[in-house]
Amino acid sequence: MQLDGEALAALRIELAAARDSIARIEAILAIGAPEAEQAAATAGEFEISPPEKFEEFQYRWPNGTVKYLDAQRYQVHHDDSDLFFVIGEEEGGRPSYQREDRGRVVVFIRSGRKESTYYPLVEFAETDRDPELYAAIVPKPSAPRSGTTTDDLDELRKVPHLESAQLERADQVFTSLRNAPSLRLLARRKDVQLMIEHAWWVGGIRGTGV
Repeated sequence: MQLDGEALAALRIELAAARDSIARIEAILAIGAPEAEQAAATAGEFEISPPEKFEEFQYRWPNGTVKYLDAQRYQVHHDDSDLFFVIGEEEGGRPSYQREDRGRVVVFIRSGRKESTYYPLVEFAETDRDPELYAAIVPKPSAPRSGTTTDDLDELRKVPHLESAQLERADQVFTSLRNAPSLRLLARRKDVQLMIEHAWWVGGIRGTGV
């Protein structure tokens, strides 16, 4: 069976997750796991060490290699595991929501022992409200490949890092959108804790995180 790069990266992450409990593995793979077990993927405290500057951080996307400015590497202790994240801002931004250079911050997780094995978990796009305010997609816990709307707020508020987070419609944060009810999580550019917790949760329910 031929596996693409994304599938191989996901398999490496699953192997690293073998130290976790069966409940965590079921939540990550979303194989019939109850909603309570899926939410357990974010249980416990995130102890984030002071950042280390990651020189010349790049990532090869399907359409080419992108450089990330001011990339910072974070060691995070969570549920008896040590995780490694990199947060960086795409050089030059990316065309989206009718802007050619919209800022984009990406949260990566290390999927192996080498510093070259990082995998993107979630992207935060610069909003039209404030250049320091960024927005990320919020998937539905019970259907991770689907987006959420205000109809899903009761379910989302059961997720620890979203319990009191700022969740707003996409058309309220991007002025070019009309009638776009899908929800976005808003985070300040320097809110590393929230970005890491959201990335970890998204990766967990989608099967692309440790």
